[in-house]
Amino acid sequence: MGEIREATLDDFPKLREIFAESRKKHFFWLDRSQIVLEDFDRLTRDERIWLYQDKNAEPLGFISVYEPDNFIHLLFIASSQQGKGIAKELLQFLVAKEAVDYTLKCVAKNEAALAFYQKMNFEVIGEGIDRLEGKYYTLLLKGRDESCK
Repeated sequence: MGEIREATLDDFPKLREIFAESRKKHFFWLDRSQIVLEDFDRLTRDERIWLYQDKNAEPLGFISVYEPDNFIHLLFIASSQQGKGIAKELLQFLVAKEAVDYTLKCVAKNEAALAFYQKMNFEVIGEGIDRLEGKYYTLLLKGRDESCK
């Protein structure tokens, strides 16, 4: 059983590693040589970040949200910890914190993530094309009590 808390700057080295390692392993459509640790800092600027840590205070995953738009920007779990319910716990935490509608974008090639989000009651509400990642879907999670169950 872990704990969710807001990330601090002291957590960033480990979160950078989780982010880069997971992208290199699972984002087959990206040029791996261009994935760098500093991507985390650039992509989470102005976002609020919560992390999931184990009983030894080791970060195992995180979720970042751009709060003015209730936009879930990043949700990443260490590869060795995937499939253990951590992403679900982070989403449930977010929904319980504030009952608002959340959106996110999911690259169409990321079929596992898309299936996960739909299992968590996200609905596809649109699609678009990103010049680097190709087709993506915009998903919506209604802020309601039964979300993410």
